[in-house]
Amino acid sequence: YLSHNLKYPDSARENDIEGRVVTRFRILPDGRIKDVSILKGIAGGCNQEAIRTLSNLPRIKLVGSGTIPDTGIFFVLPINFKLE
Repeated sequence: YLSHNLKYPDSARENDIEGRVVTRFRILPDGRIKDVSILKGIAGGCNQEAIRTLSNLPRIKLVGSGTIPDTGIFFVLPINFKLE
């Protein structure tokens, strides 16, 4: 999902900004994503792009026998922005 939907921000590209944005979000029992936030960010619009992309994630389906508690679970995901 991320590789197809994450867009490198123009401002970051123009200013040669690269790095890792560390995100945190909650997965609700029905698989929806909520409370997306940045734990460690970089400039150039990368933080906003990470939030936008994660906020639009499709519902997550659990595989296996695990269940999500009623309050949901928090997940930390680093997203790398690397110019090619």
